[in-house]
Amino acid sequence: TRAATTVNGVQGVMFTSKKNGNKIFLPYAGSYYDSKKPSDGTVTYYWTSTGNTNDEKKAWAVKLASGTATMTECQRRTGLPIRACAYIDEDDTPPAEAYAVVSTDYKTLTFYYDNNKSSRSGMKYALNTSHYEYPGWSPNSENTTTKQITTVKFDPSFANYRPIVCSHWFDNLTNLVTITDLKYLNTSEVTDMFYMFFNCSKLKSLNLSTFDTSNVTDMSCMFWVCSSLESVDVSSFNTSKVSDYVGMFMSCPKLYSLDLSSFNFNSSKASLNTDYMLSGTQGLTYLTVNATAKNWSANTCTSTTGDDCILLYPVGVTRQDLGIYSSDDEIEITAFKGGHFYDGGCSDVSEPFLRSSFIDLGLPSKTLWCEYNVGSLIAGYPGYYYAWSETDTKLSYTWNNYSQDVNSLKNYNFGYTNREISYWEGMYWYEDGYDSDADLIYGGEVIPVTYNVGIPTKDEFTELVNNCTLAEATVNGMKGVRFTSKKNSKSIFLPYSGSYYDSSTPESGTATYYWTSTNVSSQKAYAAGLANGKLTATQCQKRTGMPYRAIARYEGVLEDWEIPVYSNSSNFAVDGISNIKSQTPTDGNIYTLQGVKVEGKPQPGIYVKNGRKVVVK
Repeated sequence: TRAATTVNGVQGVMFTSKKNGNKIFLPYAGSYYDSKKPSDGTVTYYWTSTGNTNDEKKAWAVKLASGTATMTECQRRTGLPIRACAYIDEDDTPPAEAYAVVSTDYKTLTFYYDNNKSSRSGMKYALNTSHYEYPGWSPNSENTTTKQITTVKFDPSFANYRPIVCSHWFDNLTNLVTITDLKYLNTSEVTDMFYMFFNCSKLKSLNLSTFDTSNVTDMSCMFWVCSSLESVDVSSFNTSKVSDYVGMFMSCPKLYSLDLSSFNFNSSKASLNTDYMLSGTQGLTYLTVNATAKNWSANTCTSTTGDDCILLYPVGVTRQDLGIYSSDDEIEITAFKGGHFYDGGCSDVSEPFLRSSFIDLGLPSKTLWCEYNVGSLIAGYPGYYYAWSETDTKLSYTWNNYSQDVNSLKNYNFGYTNREISYWEGMYWYEDGYDSDADLIYGGEVIPVTYNVGIPTKDEFTELVNNCTLAEATVNGMKGVRFTSKKNSKSIFLPYSGSYYDSSTPESGTATYYWTSTNVSSQKAYAAGLANGKLTATQCQKRTGMPYRAIARYEGVLEDWEIPVYSNSSNFAVDGISNIKSQTPTDGNIYTLQGVKVEGKPQPGIYVKNGRKVVVK
């Protein structure tokens, strides 16, 4: 606090410490400015050691007057008094050091960066500084007590430390279940994460979203044998300098999902090695990758890896590219049942394409719309991109690599070529299935009906728009348009997935196009354009890469059917296109099931009209 006062007959300002009450007195000593004697002693200036960088003739001084103190600029030639101060010499302060402490009960490992090491209780260890060096707390034949560690903590002081090596930090901590305050681990200068979490067999989840991995070169065996690990967030990893991924997630059988979309597997890295990176991840169900994953080595995924794995955001990448398939696979895997793929898709009547994968929006045509884009099983995810009528994804979309007959209108069939897909209309599956005595439910007969799966025409998109309200929405972080039925309030979400036009990355996700199956010309077809919450029909070049949204077209009552038995009511969803067939000619005539044209009024029964079964009562 400051107050004007007089000491020994001299006026000035008394400064009193708010912390300890100690005082100093600065008198109004006046100043010399041209004249040879000090000016009036009712005010004064005291030099600071701070110069003015904008004017080499001036420096900062403290002006004292009327008990106040203010900073002001003065000409350096002016004669002012100086009040000295004493700084604590930094060399007399113990330097901060990085170290780790294992608590006296051997349960907690805490990382610090301060000068309090000598005063802390517990076993104290320096950090390791080289690739193969084990830190002192690492369990080994001579130090088994640290195997009891269950918790790792990072003290806030550790945020000021910049480690270079993190290899082996949690190696063989087999009872470790919790790591807290990882935000205080600054990894911006780390180059080595070799064996960092090796054999942390009780660790179930890791959120590494705060890791800066821009300088890391080695991530080999980083999570090897984390046998209980179910989730690990590495989605923000920058791996531009990483070349060694050997065994990174090896033997993590409970790992359910993995987002590697930010990982760089560029083949320009001379020593790129991904051997066994995903070997032994039998539980991996959702895997997100990018186009550089095509550079994985042949041993990245072994026969124990991802037979049930679903690729999300697989731009230009297939499961076969990554080696995630069995040796007897002959076709693209297209079916999804209860969270698992079935090799070769659905091949017989015991595995129908169940209605629960599609949404009944109450449309006049009874058409069902799939919940997700082709290649996606999560709302909001783009899925695959295709040029019009093509069945394979690719890295770029040009006329030079457009492979289809551009003069032919095609009808798309998602892995269900020449077969009908049925379910029980208005009823539910029972875990023990149906038998011959179960054909009466709620007083009515169980009716088997047929749907064929394909992609919508321009008119079918129009029907969707006319019977739904449209509103922009965000689902799982992805913007898009929600279509809500005016009849039953059910809805589907179409994300702004962007599209490929020459470039190897999708355009902005603020708008998108979805292919229809409606042809325009040899080089154009209709697409449904989504932007600003609206859908419009647009003619687009067939070479453009766009997403597909599948539909199930109502075909009518199944003629010959048997009551199948199911183990559960598992869902299916469209994962890819395995076959294309020509569109059935439509002439408006009625035919018998044997293909004989009916003349006149048909008798009651089942017939074919415009390529679809109809029932005449």
